[in-house]
Amino acid sequence: MTLAGFLLYFGTNIDNALVLIACLAGHDQGRRRAAIALFCAGLLVLVVSLGLSEALDDFSAWPLNLLAERPDAVRLPVSVGYIAGMFAMMAVVGLLLNRLSGADRLKRWAGRVGPLVMIGFGLFVLADTGGDKL
Repeated sequence: MTLAGFLLYFGTNIDNALVLIACLAGHDQGRRRAAIALFCAGLLVLVVSLGLSEALDDFSAWPLNLLAERPDAVRLPVSVGYIAGMFAMMAVVGLLLNRLSGADRLKRWAGRVGPLVMIGFGLFVLADTGGDKL
């Protein structure tokens, strides 16, 4: 489950990281700004999702059509993986921003790849839906 949380963060935020790289490459404090942006956004999403998960835990599964595992058993491992993914993404973005400091062509490329990655993940979700049995 920890790996699932890690992949969840990476899979849903790689496009955001590419856009951050494109926007902040060449700026004096680009690495710091990117790290703060990724950390604040990731923490906000984690806190809201844990809050909703806790609030919905009191409802029975039938009206909400929730047939997944028991949330209490997966909250901690998924959260740990999510946080690990957040820090790994911050490190990767910082490294790439360091390397792209003078590469204008790569900055333009990073800004164009983000939407393609997001479309690819969307197509994967659509293609995988048939195998899900709720």
